[in-house]
Amino acid sequence: MSTKLFLRSTQTNAIGATYFDMLAVAGAGSTTAVVATTTAGTEIQWTQTSGGAELLFISGRVPAGGFTLTATDISLWCHESGTGVDAGGAYRVFKRAADGTESELGGGLYSDGVEFTKDTPTEMAWTGNPTDTAFAENDRILLKIKAVEAAAGAMSVGTCTLTYNAADAGTGDSFFNIAETVTFKAEDASDIGAQFIMLPDAMGIDGFQMVISGGSIKSL
Repeated sequence: MSTKLFLRSTQTNAIGATYFDMLAVAGAGSTTAVVATTTAGTEIQWTQTSGGAELLFISGRVPAGGFTLTATDISLWCHESGTGVDAGGAYRVFKRAADGTESELGGGLYSDGVEFTKDTPTEMAWTGNPTDTAFAENDRILLKIKAVEAAAGAMSVGTCTLTYNAADAGTGDSFFNIAETVTFKAEDASDIGAQFIMLPDAMGIDGFQMVISGGSIKSL
């Protein structure tokens, strides 16, 4: 068995503005992300918009007992702005530990080696065989998608578009597979950053602020 993780436009992980979800449930409507290519570019991190912030995809938290990741494959719907762009897809796999430390699994970069089609999203699928890596409880899988030089020639200036978040089996249902069967933990309130609540004056006591952080409540 394996685990299929759809690339989503949601951010229930609450880690940061560049981290988007990889979930076992597909989206309902496709969205796009654009990366700008450069002359003789070799490996360009995908971005949310051309020249904008990075686009990173991250799983939920690993369940108790952990697992060892041994093999991966990917399916991305992509296209380029012109046949002369000469760009293709690639990815790297990382482990994000519970403390936020990120370390790449050995074996990458994993490249398709095939040039994107022009204007129309086309499904591109290929495999990546990382070094077997143990994931402990509450670790996460982090996926970084790249635009790379295609085998056809040197990359030139243009753009490449990733379509994702679509319904399963539809155009844009981009996903990432791992060889192991894993049920990742659902996100909960303890994963959300500190929230501040200002309470009104009551019972003759001045209003005070409470901080909810990591599941605990403190008064200031």
